[in-house]
Amino acid sequence: MRIGRIYHGEHGGTEAEYLFLRVCVVNLFLASVLFIAGCSSAPPKSTVDGETVQYAASARAAYERGAYPQAVRFYELALNRARANDDGPEIARNGYNLAACQLALGLTTEARVTLQEALAEFGRARMDSQPALLLDAKAAQAAGQVQESRRVLDLAYGACKTDAQRVQVWLVRGELCADAGDGAGAGAALGEAEKIEGDALVAARLSLAGRVGMLENKAAAAAQNFDAAAAAWQRDGQTRDMAGALGRAGEAYLLAGDARAAADRLYRAARSLYAQGDAVGALQRVQRGLEANAQAEDAELQGLLTGLFESIKQDVEQMKIQATANGRE
Repeated sequence: MRIGRIYHGEHGGTEAEYLFLRVCVVNLFLASVLFIAGCSSAPPKSTVDGETVQYAASARAAYERGAYPQAVRFYELALNRARANDDGPEIARNGYNLAACQLALGLTTEARVTLQEALAEFGRARMDSQPALLLDAKAAQAAGQVQESRRVLDLAYGACKTDAQRVQVWLVRGELCADAGDGAGAGAALGEAEKIEGDALVAARLSLAGRVGMLENKAAAAAQNFDAAAAAWQRDGQTRDMAGALGRAGEAYLLAGDARAAADRLYRAARSLYAQGDAVGALQRVQRGLEANAQAEDAELQGLLTGLFESIKQDVEQMKIQATANGRE
């Protein structure tokens, strides 16, 4: 789940760069909350060299374009350079950022392994480990390790220093409940998040409200919440999460009996995912859009959906051919 923005701050005489992760799940639905490394006392100063900074800058640029595989490669280089320099704070930061990118690609095991080292360095440098703990809980959740995710979430909650961080934890708890079909639990977690004033994670709150609505058989209200979440993520430039919310809105509208709205949202979700390079995800959405439009019988949408379907189908078939060829090599 684009995932992040960058926080610029002074550290060791250089500009430190942080990605952050928005907390929400659409299968692997990622959203972001600001990750600012803090400390209870002055941490060891980083000795970041020019090569580490260059790799991290290239990784950030790739990440902001949604080119997560390229971002992973550059963050691996930055992390290895930090290891070579025995630079704990940079190992922590680049490890966290690498794990965020790995999680965006669905590499849950790799992300958790990366975070083990990063968390150790966060502790050694007396930096705020709460964002890394939260990311680890998200990775465990994405891997289907529910009890482990809850265990790490308890640690993350205990490490909270701000209301925004507490909101993050409650929203992840709500998503875990929603994943398990526990509408009451998800609603209770959402209620706890709503008790905390502020504009933090508006889109994530709306998305969880949508999931609660679906579990309570209130599809029309859920669709409106998903629409609002998509608009909020669009304003934030979080295109991956926007597409996920549009897809969920489509499914909700279909359950609510508004087939045309469902086909429209599913078409827009598929178009966005396809433009972001996710042909497989786009194919799933456009197929659902065609099914919805079979009920709506909207001629204009039918043409758009059919054209998009043919383009995506060609790309997916080409991917299969290439994968088969690579298997023979």
